[in-house]
Amino acid sequence: MAKKLTGTDRVGLLSEPFAALPDLQCSVVNARVWTHNDRIASMICVKNSNFGSPIEDTQYIDRIEACLKNVLKGDNDIKLRYQWQPPIWKEVCIK
Repeated sequence: MAKKLTGTDRVGLLSEPFAALPDLQCSVVNARVWTHNDRIASMICVKNSNFGSPIEDTQYIDRIEACLKNVLKGDNDIKLRYQWQPPIWKEVCIK
């Protein structure tokens, strides 16, 4: 599963969602971050830490999204969006 995060760059922006992920039984597999002119974009790829498998359960995804939105709601400019990747990409990148 991949999460895209965009918004205004600030201190601690990525540490907050990364700190919440273990409580959701998520392990970060890969992360890419770009900044430009006080803006940030990142793609965080996670998997289920209990099973080491991609996350496909929609209720589980909804719970992760709700928690991350709550963690990030202090910044009104944050946009969090779930993105499905093609199955072959999921297998290679564990997204």
